[in-house]
Amino acid sequence: MRAQLQRDLQENMEMVIQVQRILEQQQHLNTEQQAEREQHKALLKQQVQHLEEQLETVKDDRSPVKSSLQDNMDMMKQLKEELQGFKEGQSHFEVEAETSQEMLSDANVTISILTDQINNLEQSTNCGTTSAAEGMCSRLEGSTQQLQASFVRLQLVINGASKPGHGPLVEVEVKMNSVLVKLEERLATHPAALSEELRAREKSNEELSALSMVHSPDSSAVESFLERAGPALCRGTGQHTGSPGIAR
Repeated sequence: MRAQLQRDLQENMEMVIQVQRILEQQQHLNTEQQAEREQHKALLKQQVQHLEEQLETVKDDRSPVKSSLQDNMDMMKQLKEELQGFKEGQSHFEVEAETSQEMLSDANVTISILTDQINNLEQSTNCGTTSAAEGMCSRLEGSTQQLQASFVRLQLVINGASKPGHGPLVEVEVKMNSVLVKLEERLATHPAALSEELRAREKSNEELSALSMVHSPDSSAVESFLERAGPALCRGTGQHTGSPGIAR
């Protein structure tokens, strides 16, 4: 009986020792895990702090980005408005070009009528029919007024084309008015000498018609045309009459 108790006691002690070892191992493991948790906790804290700093940076950068975005939107709106204005201007310019072409066609018709009337006037003058010549002069004056009206309408079109990129057309208007005045003077004083001049005028009108076909006419080209057209008419009168008052 006593021996049995001793064996049981021995077994219990061994069991206690084994449990103590297990507890020590578990405690050591818990200590290691606690250290790992503390380390992981510190790492997480650093990450959270870093994220908070990034968030503050994003908040600070948000205002300039938003302002830049607004500027870009305003610029896009302005570009759309400018594009719309350009389209409207292009459409208006095309209408003006078409109108100028119609004006030139009317001028061509009037010049053709003037040519026929001048030829008839020269024939009447050669035949000595004074009354017929006077009637032809009257018709010439009417045709001249039609031609002048066509030039006035064309001048209005040119005035409408005075936009940035076309240049000032004030000198063009002055030169064109000078051509009209000289034409009226020649019709009033030397109607029989207009045949050669009118042919030169028809040639000049063809050049002007070609200029009107260009969608974006250069003001220098129009001025060059008027510089050629005006002196050409003056030279024609001077060759026939030698009048210093006309060829000035």
